[in-house]
Amino acid sequence: MITEMNIAKDIFDEIIYLTPNMNEKNGSEYVDSENVKIIEIPRSNWRFAFLILPFILLRKEVLRDVRRALREKRLSAKYFRHLIAFVHNGHLLKRWAQRLLRRHESSPNSWVVMATWFSSEAYAASMLKKQFPSVFAVSLAHSFEVDPVKNDFIDLQLNGYLHKNLDEINFISQVIYETYRDIVMRKYSIQDNNIKVRYLGCLKLFSEHITQPSSDMVFRILSCSGVTPVKRLHLILQAIKNWEIGKLQWTHIGDGPLFEELKDTSSNAMVNNTNIDIRLLGNYPNSEVHKYFLENSVDAFINVSAAEGLPVSLMECMAYGVPAIATDVGGNREIVNKETGILLKKDIEPDELRSKLERFVSLGSTEKSIMRENALRIWSERFNADQNMREFFLECRGD
Repeated sequence: MITEMNIAKDIFDEIIYLTPNMNEKNGSEYVDSENVKIIEIPRSNWRFAFLILPFILLRKEVLRDVRRALREKRLSAKYFRHLIAFVHNGHLLKRWAQRLLRRHESSPNSWVVMATWFSSEAYAASMLKKQFPSVFAVSLAHSFEVDPVKNDFIDLQLNGYLHKNLDEINFISQVIYETYRDIVMRKYSIQDNNIKVRYLGCLKLFSEHITQPSSDMVFRILSCSGVTPVKRLHLILQAIKNWEIGKLQWTHIGDGPLFEELKDTSSNAMVNNTNIDIRLLGNYPNSEVHKYFLENSVDAFINVSAAEGLPVSLMECMAYGVPAIATDVGGNREIVNKETGILLKKDIEPDELRSKLERFVSLGSTEKSIMRENALRIWSERFNADQNMREFFLECRGD
């Protein structure tokens, strides 16, 4: 939300960002503006919310979903953990936001309540809309909360209540919206009158820069993600370990639970094949990722994840004119196509991935140059956050 707040601070008089948990990632950077306040809800309020949880679970919209789960034989410990976390966090956020809005009850129509996820945050925004009908209540819908691959209960999170009370629900990807529509909205006969598909995009910190391709016959690929099972970085390693057509350098930015294992297997691969050079840089702040594009040559960005929303990393590489090679999951196809890179099938095998990489290397310089131009153009036209989010916030404000 740092990007969004840096844009919104110039549009709204005051911004208050409420979060139940200020983790290291979103607490390491703050927006340098006097009209922005970031509030982490105290732990004492968490305990109070748990004390009143039995009463919260008796609300009509909650009981309705429990009955649905019962009819569909989906009651389980996992479901109840999901439900409890959902309603607990929703009420925690709602109580704190309610205090803030009550201080300004004389002008509630000047407030926008935005849920950053279509989850417990959207539940809080829905309840606030019922209490303060003149506020504009809007939610973003990203990935885990609306993607059946990542969430078994996308149709059991008070969907009818959220759709009924929110003024606007913005899906960040057409593909993600269509999947959610087919699984949830048709099931419950939910209309799409308050639905929009809106690309959030990303900022480009070095606005005039275009990353250059390699000029020394080394094929340089870059990836940026957590080192987790769903990102399937082992596929990249398996695809390149027997690389034979010249030199290849793979750089990865990001860490995670499988980082040490990846380091060990990468070291062994480099010992056995001097054609490859693997550089695992670990976690970088976002500004350093942009700086990497400023200071290094990159021939292609690669993403072989098994599931995605619409990755910021893909938008960022294209902001600097770098084509992408990515699996056809989530909203990847909305940014990666034959004009901007290579779209891979979801269940691609290492040998086929190596073949796709070899195909990219074999492209002529003119083809690669056009692909790089297309990548930059697509970002500029569809994924420029400064343009997209400014338009979004102005609409929320009523302009």
